Amino acid sequence: MWSISSDTVSGTEWIVVALAFALVADLLTWLTCVALRR
Repeated sequence: MWSISSDTVSGTEWIVVALAFALVADLLTWLTCVALRR
């Protein structure tokens, strides 16, 4: 569980958030390309 109340956020949490954000961005970009190619 991630505690939002804590002031310090561990590096691993930032890495997980960054990876999740990158995956979502890639997925949205791929879906947009597929939609435009139709």
